[in-house]
Amino acid sequence: MTLTLKQQRTKLDIIKTMNSMLKTTPFDQITINVICQKAFIHHSTFYRYFADKYDLLGGVLTLICAPIREELTKGISLMTTITHIVTSNQAQFRNMTRKNKRAAIYPDLTQIIASILKKALLNTVRHPLIDRLSQTSEPDLMAFAYAGMFVGIIQKWNETPGTPRVGAFSANFKADLLALSSTL
Repeated sequence: MTLTLKQQRTKLDIIKTMNSMLKTTPFDQITINVICQKAFIHHSTFYRYFADKYDLLGGVLTLICAPIREELTKGISLMTTITHIVTSNQAQFRNMTRKNKRAAIYPDLTQIIASILKKALLNTVRHPLIDRLSQTSEPDLMAFAYAGMFVGIIQKWNETPGTPRVGAFSANFKADLLALSSTL
C-alpha cells in the first residue's frame, strides 16, 4: 500500500517523536500511550502505521541509518559514517538497549545496514567497499558479514563500559582489519 504525502509525514512524525524520546528515556519505559501523547495522535493512528513499539523502533533505526547511503555515494568510508551515526545518536543507542528485555535492535540494525549495502550494489554506487562487495562470489552474504561486523562493534561499544571511544577505535580500524584479514 502506497502512503499519501500526509500519511508519510504522519508516520515520520511518529518516528521522530520516538527518536526524540529515546534521547532521554530508556526504551522499556516508553509506552505507546506516551508516544501517542507526545506525537499528538490517537492510538488508532499509531496502529495504522506500526504493529507495536518494536516495529516503531525499526523505523527509528532506519531514520538513524539513513545517512549511510548518501555518505557511501560521496565516497566516505563506511566506518567513518558508522562512527558519525553512533556518536551522533549515542543516547538513543544506549536507551534502546539498556534494560531492554527484547534487545532486538542489533539484528534489526544488521538487516538495515545490509539492506543499504545491497541497494548500493544494485544501484552501482561507486565506492571502494561496494566495488569489493560486487566482486565477491556471494555479494549478498558479504553485505551481511560487513553489516554484522559493524553492528558487533556498535554493540561492544554500547554495552561495555571502558571500551575505547568509537572515534579512537575507528582511527586504527582499517589497518587492524587488513592485518586480521590477511590471516584468513
